[in-house]
Amino acid sequence: MTIFDALKKKKKMNNYQKTEEYIFYQDNKRLIEKVRSTYHIFEEQDTGFFLIENNLLIKAFITKEKIEELVTIFNTLTPSEKESKMEEILSERPYIEKDNEKIYLPQFPLALNYIYIHSPEKLLTYPYNLLIKSPATSCIDLFDEYGYELFSSSFCNLDFIAKDKTSAAFYNQNFETIYVINDQGRLDMAIPLFDKYLKNKNKEELDERLKRVMEKFYSNERTAFIKALLDEKLISEKMHKYLIKKVSKNRAKRAKKEQ
Repeated sequence: MTIFDALKKKKKMNNYQKTEEYIFYQDNKRLIEKVRSTYHIFEEQDTGFFLIENNLLIKAFITKEKIEELVTIFNTLTPSEKESKMEEILSERPYIEKDNEKIYLPQFPLALNYIYIHSPEKLLTYPYNLLIKSPATSCIDLFDEYGYELFSSSFCNLDFIAKDKTSAAFYNQNFETIYVINDQGRLDMAIPLFDKYLKNKNKEELDERLKRVMEKFYSNERTAFIKALLDEKLISEKMHKYLIKKVSKNRAKRAKKEQ
């Protein structure tokens, strides 16, 4: 068991079913039923990350549906009217920016994004009409395509903390967890805060405290990282001792194997 597994084990129980993320997921998961097998999103609840991934995908498919609902209308509009109507649809929709281009449908290649945004009337003709009911065959791995930048876009409600050459760290306030996401857009590890032994949750100036903690994390100094969690009042003294003991045991096991 790693120190991160230990943090998950000792975390205060999260009632995921009462979070905004879970309610949004339950209300809209129908939108991704046909593409679920395309993405390997494991529905675990010990970190809440599966909700973040699913909801990101759902938001992209909500935009898709909003455009498709008006596709017959687009076919009757002038170019300027069509542009105005599309601006209205997209005005409050999330996107990720790449090469100064706003990508509203990251689940699709750039060419299909162009069709949806600039020539939506083509969705009435073959083969683009297949996208409405059978989108799975045209979906790309948006997590791999955009990496951790996807999680810092308006598709997610995550707070960026820090990054190195291969990953970035984000914080989710509802789950009280730091997520380290690699440049393939996958979760490297979750770091739950405020363990069950901590009596008071101090969330003042949390952004700066998280940055100091992740500075130690990215320096690969596990003991210093654990100490920083304690110093910043993100774990209890009891949890600190438990983790230090865990690190010592893991080091002893590695040393024994190397003999």
